[in-house]
Amino acid sequence: MSSASSYSVTSPKPTCAVTGALIEPGGPCVSLLYESADGETLERLDVAMPVWERGDRPARQGKPIAHWRTTMRESDAPKRALIGDDEVLDLFEQLEDADGNDQLAFRYLLCLILIRKKLLVWEGARPATADEAGVVIVRRRRDKEGPTTEVIDPGLDNESIEAATLQLSAVMNLDADS
Repeated sequence: MSSASSYSVTSPKPTCAVTGALIEPGGPCVSLLYESADGETLERLDVAMPVWERGDRPARQGKPIAHWRTTMRESDAPKRALIGDDEVLDLFEQLEDADGNDQLAFRYLLCLILIRKKLLVWEGARPATADEAGVVIVRRRRDKEGPTTEVIDPGLDNESIEAATLQLSAVMNLDADS
């Protein structure tokens, strides 16, 4: 992304990005996030679950930054988190093998948000060296003595982290009670 402190996420649309057919409220779907051509917006596309399961994908250039399974919300339903806590944790885990800068930054920001939401516990950090990037070490709160996960620190400055985390939390409504 061109600037970690200035992007937004488009709202879900109740139509399948592959077929154009209506995804009924409560209907299962897969949501994908792509970076826009201008680098300022994360574009959300939704694909109906039967379409996804048969292997059809949106005709979109580039690899999605992230994807998750969800259900289509009702258009007049009160605003709620675009993805619930379990979905955010799943998304975080799906990005474990991320290697692109955007995906690493997105996973790192999700990690910080999950720590703030008390879903992940900070276990420590290893600073960057000349040979390797720094990492944050976390574990799931519910796994009191479970395995730890290392999250690569993409080297964002504190101002960018704070601004992007606040924007991502607000746009995805992650502070709402799910």
